[in-house]
Amino acid sequence: MPPLHKPRADRAERAYCLENLDAAARFFEAVRSTHGQPMLLFSLAVARRRAAVEFGRLLLQLPRRTLALTADPNGRDIREHLSEDITGRFCTQDVVRNPSGHFRSYAARRLAVGVLEIPPCADDFLLGSKRQRIRTSLRQADRVGLVCRELVSSAEQLAAVQQVLDDRADSWLHSEGRACSERIRDGRGRTFAAFGPGGETVAIAVVVADVEWAYLRISVSVSGDRSSAARYLVQVRTVQALSRSGVRYLIGGSMLYATPGIRQFQHIFGYRAQNLRLGPTVIARRQPDPSAAARRSPLARHPMRGLR
Repeated sequence: MPPLHKPRADRAERAYCLENLDAAARFFEAVRSTHGQPMLLFSLAVARRRAAVEFGRLLLQLPRRTLALTADPNGRDIREHLSEDITGRFCTQDVVRNPSGHFRSYAARRLAVGVLEIPPCADDFLLGSKRQRIRTSLRQADRVGLVCRELVSSAEQLAAVQQVLDDRADSWLHSEGRACSERIRDGRGRTFAAFGPGGETVAIAVVVADVEWAYLRISVSVSGDRSSAARYLVQVRTVQALSRSGVRYLIGGSMLYATPGIRQFQHIFGYRAQNLRLGPTVIARRQPDPSAAARRSPLARHPMRGLR
């Protein structure tokens, strides 16, 4: 019989195991079906005691990270999205208790969140043996004539999003698509799209970035043989563009809400499940203006001083 408590060195590897995440996601789906009602939650915990214990153990083993978000519209957008509990209500605290002290709700979208650490150098993302499958998919995308670029105008972004969503019948995708369209109209989203040889949109990705953090609002492709290669291409180009913009972490959403296919895709790209915590609002750090620094320099006002 395996030991009940595994050594500390094995905990991180166990938490990243896809099988454990799949089992936790199945139990979490059952938890969501209770809509937060205490009696139903208690009955579920009793009926599936082992699954409940494994679910809690997995969450405790996951690393924790604090988000430093600004008060800008993009920072508020990420903060609000990560503040929903299992019933869809906003929950600004990690755990909310009623006056009697009993558990009421928690920010479910901050549990087991897939977080991708972005290297400072964009080209470094494709290095290493772990990125072999990604490089193979990029070569496949090149063979079928796919190209990817960031869309600038709002009209072009909205048209690309709508063209991809028209090919999909998933209701939740259309709901996310409408939310992304609102952010694009407000100038809060960055859209990346892969195009076929004929100029047709094959895949899109919409991200909302705030200083060092970015949230992947949607990443979807049309159906067909080119869909897989297009998704890999869009994801890589998105990560590389964010790296050049100074973003260091990309949030892919809670793995508990994701499908097994999405969790597999995140695992290939290097997303790791982490429990997130919303830290205090920070002030955005602005890059220094070299020309302004030169104007303030004594040498700029007195050029001959440096020659003495």
